[in-house]
Amino acid sequence: NFIYVFNVDRELSDSEIWKLALKENYIILTRDMDFYHRANESIEFPKIIVFRFGNLKLKQMNNYFHDYWGSICQLIVETQLIFAWPNELEVIF
Repeated sequence: NFIYVFNVDRELSDSEIWKLALKENYIILTRDMDFYHRANESIEFPKIIVFRFGNLKLKQMNNYFHDYWGSICQLIVETQLIFAWPNELEVIF
């Protein structure tokens, strides 16, 4: 299950997204490195998956998630932060 930030409030700041994720035990899925940097400076932070593969066409995106989504779901249970690269997953914390 997931929710888009835009469906909650289009005006949420990164700080508000962060607080909401902590409060509701949500996982932040993002391409924004600001969440990674914030995690590096924080004692407590939500689980974060940072996608580092740039812009993909819809078919490429579907193929990526087909190939990697199961692994991402398994890894995020055991860790706090994952970088999802085009051809690999990197566990950071």
